[in-house]
Amino acid sequence: MLRFIANRPSHHTKQLWISGRSRLVTIRPFSCTPSIHQANNINSPDTNKIYALPFKLSPERAPQVVELANYITEHKILGLFKLIKSMFMKTLPQVSDESRIQIRKAYLPFWYYDMAIKANVTQESNGQERELLGVGLNGFWTGHTWDPMCYLSFGFPIQVDATALKPFSPDDDDNDDDIEVIPFTTDPFQDLEDHVSDALEGLRVGDGKQAVTLSQAETVFSAAYPLYFPVYIAQVDSDTVIVVGGQSENPPVFKYVPKEQQQLQRSWLNNSEWLRLDVSDPSWRVGLPVSPIQQLCKMFADKVVKAQLADGRDNERKPIPWNDDVRIQAYPDHEKENKGYVGQLFKVWAQQGMLTHLDLMDGNKKTLGMGKNGLEMKSAGQFKEEILGSVGDDLKKLEEMEPQWLKDYNNKKISDGSQ
Repeated sequence: MLRFIANRPSHHTKQLWISGRSRLVTIRPFSCTPSIHQANNINSPDTNKIYALPFKLSPERAPQVVELANYITEHKILGLFKLIKSMFMKTLPQVSDESRIQIRKAYLPFWYYDMAIKANVTQESNGQERELLGVGLNGFWTGHTWDPMCYLSFGFPIQVDATALKPFSPDDDDNDDDIEVIPFTTDPFQDLEDHVSDALEGLRVGDGKQAVTLSQAETVFSAAYPLYFPVYIAQVDSDTVIVVGGQSENPPVFKYVPKEQQQLQRSWLNNSEWLRLDVSDPSWRVGLPVSPIQQLCKMFADKVVKAQLADGRDNERKPIPWNDDVRIQAYPDHEKENKGYVGQLFKVWAQQGMLTHLDLMDGNKKTLGMGKNGLEMKSAGQFKEEILGSVGDDLKKLEEMEPQWLKDYNNKKISDGSQ
């Protein structure tokens, strides 16, 4: 039976039933307050947009994984020997016969999102301006504000198998366990997209001749996919939490160790990435000690991602527009089409930027750019000939690949803007 959690802030320890067992255990108090109408949104017809990964890790094996993970982090050397031994024995090492750690079974809400952002870029060395396109695919965003779980990412390198996803149903009675379901209370459009332009305005990236300043950033594509991730949550002590992914027999394991408030994301050991970005200028991938694209990723995470997590604006969030926003989509139905379109959009922008760059160069000079086989080193003349020979077909392909929902969405924006 699935059981929704109506959270209430509390300064006292809370007692909850765990996994349908006839015992009470102590857990960390909830620190967020999702409203009842948000939980009820799960029961509305829009649930066809929400998918979940099923539990594959058995309740019998989960406590062993939790105990081993806790033992290794507390006794690194001895834990490593136990782990190496288990690899040869092909069994999970036993840490103790009597566990002091209590475990609960839950579904945590999260979003994957695909986005493309264009921005003006001014070269500090010569004042030249140009437009760049930045893209991020399968970026992670939390679907809730339950502290500290909202700082835990299921992004890269975790790979969601679209074929394993199933439509989420609060009436799923296939499992006798009492599974707690945390309702969706956040979405990446309110928390991220609405703040991109302000966050990136005046941002300086790169050093020396690579130094540039960003301005007039604008989102040109965005789509988000609501998902539920199955987890086992273990309360080790009053401050330490271990989360084990339930989607695989070889699950990811995360451990929360409290640190300073501003470093909550780093407090999760083995935490996954929140986003990966790429830009249409391949030179941004090169640089020491870090490349401009690495700087951009960190700055975007600090100025947009962490800022939205830390601003404590739970009461300002509007209900998620499940039915009204066509950009909220079912992952299995749209993600391949969307990623194909964004990939083609990125290619066209990279070609146009490359042509502008090549016009300023001697045709015989070697340069780094996007060729037929990805990032290549060729003469400027070779690149230019190659791009001019394919740009027409690539633009036509981009138009053909544009999803119908995106055409309708853009047409509606134009129509609403003209009124």
